[in-house]
Amino acid sequence: IHPDDRTEVLARLQQVKDSGEVAEYEFRLIDPSGEVTRWVEGYGAHYRRLDGSECLVGVNRDITGRRTHQIELIEAKRSAEIALQQLQQSRSSMDLALEVGQLGVWHWESDALDIASYSVESEQQGSMEVDATILRIYGFEEAGRMTKMDVLNTIHPDDLTRVMDKL
Repeated sequence: IHPDDRTEVLARLQQVKDSGEVAEYEFRLIDPSGEVTRWVEGYGAHYRRLDGSECLVGVNRDITGRRTHQIELIEAKRSAEIALQQLQQSRSSMDLALEVGQLGVWHWESDALDIASYSVESEQQGSMEVDATILRIYGFEEAGRMTKMDVLNTIHPDDLTRVMDKL
């Protein structure tokens, strides 16, 4: 039994002897080098024989697979929490940079960004999302929203083809 588990297991078995209740315990088995080889779950009970003598009776089962999965889940959760924390910090840094730089963010999805084929009907094919800064930059603050056609209508005709080529 792993040295860190011995005291607890012995205490649980003493409790069984003293109280007469069934006790549950868990411990690690180690090899001679101290390497953990298995996890064991056990149940022990105090037993009085017909002749009046007493003993402890127990059953054990190998729970190595279950404990290995639990440890992997704990480590995966810890990694996910660290990644989330880093993502939140990154998001905070990005938000600060956008605010300080007075930058707006837009997102335009469409199967066809070809200006020649773009029309009011194709407005329904994709979506556009903008933040408040983009609304302010394009002069749509009061409207509270803008469509892809609104964007196209605000670009000077001499620049429209060049802008669409870059998209």
